[in-house]
Amino acid sequence: MIRDLYDPGPEPRWKRILLAPLGGVARLYAAAAWLDRTLHHRRWLRVRRLPCRVVSVGGLTAGGAGKTPLTAWVARSLRAQGHRVVIASRGYGRSGRDRVVVVSDGRHVTSSAAEAGDEPFLLAALAPDVPVIVSRDRGVAGLRAVSAFNADAVVLDDGFHHHRLA
Repeated sequence: MIRDLYDPGPEPRWKRILLAPLGGVARLYAAAAWLDRTLHHRRWLRVRRLPCRVVSVGGLTAGGAGKTPLTAWVARSLRAQGHRVVIASRGYGRSGRDRVVVVSDGRHVTSSAAEAGDEPFLLAALAPDVPVIVSRDRGVAGLRAVSAFNADAVVLDDGFHHHRLA
């Protein structure tokens, strides 16, 4: 039984045939991600610098790894140290298409879960004294955080793949 866990034997032919094209797609995706990282790192593509610290919370997995609760914890910890913190999120799955949505001003939740997305709405509940902003462009969200809330730290929820913001 233990041997089967380590060496399940050869994959069935039908499975190899179905999965073969995905290997090519995965290689194309990896190449595109590498190119994006490289172009931003070398500043050949525009990188926006904010006049404050940027803390990015992320990981290699797509979901269920605890990034959102960790983002709230980081923001609360920075706030407890006296920083003026704002959380910025992409707001996946939201119905609102406004450029920037203020989910919470740090005192009151100002938008719905449908408007902001589930995770930003959860962040507003997990870190009630920290403003939460949603935008497709995290650079725009960061600028709003600085201008509207005088932030000296912006915490990005699931921001490891966002190379345009430094």
